[in-house]
Amino acid sequence: MKISIITPSYNSKNYIEKCINSVISQSYKDIEYIIMDGLSDDGTLDILNKYKDKIKFFSEKDNGNYDAIKKGFEKATGDVITWIDSDNYYYSDDVIEKIMKAFISNELELVVTNCYYHYEGSKKMHVVSPARNKINRKTLINSGNIFMPECVFYKKNLYEKSGGLNLKYKLLADYELWIKMLNSHPKLDLIPMISSVYEVRSDALLRKNFLLSWKESFLIGNIYNRNFFIKIKFYFLYIKSQIRYSIVSIINKNKNLKNFLIRHFR
Repeated sequence: MKISIITPSYNSKNYIEKCINSVISQSYKDIEYIIMDGLSDDGTLDILNKYKDKIKFFSEKDNGNYDAIKKGFEKATGDVITWIDSDNYYYSDDVIEKIMKAFISNELELVVTNCYYHYEGSKKMHVVSPARNKINRKTLINSGNIFMPECVFYKKNLYEKSGGLNLKYKLLADYELWIKMLNSHPKLDLIPMISSVYEVRSDALLRKNFLLSWKESFLIGNIYNRNFFIKIKFYFLYIKSQIRYSIVSIINKNKNLKNFLIRHFR
């Protein structure tokens, strides 16, 4: 059984090589690795050419991260698909082998795993570990996005049946995708293993566009009938997040304060 892994990239020369090596070093051999580059001009293409015998890559204009991923999925020929962003990487060399074993042995359509995340400049790892009983449509709608894209693997026909990524969402198309895939009650499982490492960067789109992120989360919740009381809770979370966002913005503007906090609290 083949798995296709997609990586969107744009001006990623500082971190994409680590991502590439985490994929091509996997012990599972039936992997199709496709990198969709958005016409990088910083040296990223030099790195991609370095690995051209082990990866497939395309460099063309796109309309953002999700557009690149969607194009990659259209090119994918694997039975199972997933994506990993260029600044993230798989945690160990046997990650894909364990995941594909679960797909094959249990005839699964969707696999969710745990992952680590850490803040840029910090080595301290935090675990994202969704509970098995939360992997359902209702809980996901009312909880917000609890999955990292690098930690979710799915049959290509499940993705296609869901309608795929909706490009009207600029930051949370993955959140809506999980809801749509869960609509069909796929056979799924949670594998309690760390599959990948996600770096929270200060210039990440979600952090730079907080208001849009919240707006899209709220809109998706309304479309898919989020519980009324949960909607009220989301308003309070929005206010709390606004305050936190303002504090973080102040910290980011003060380099000495930021470095102090990283050293002592992360």
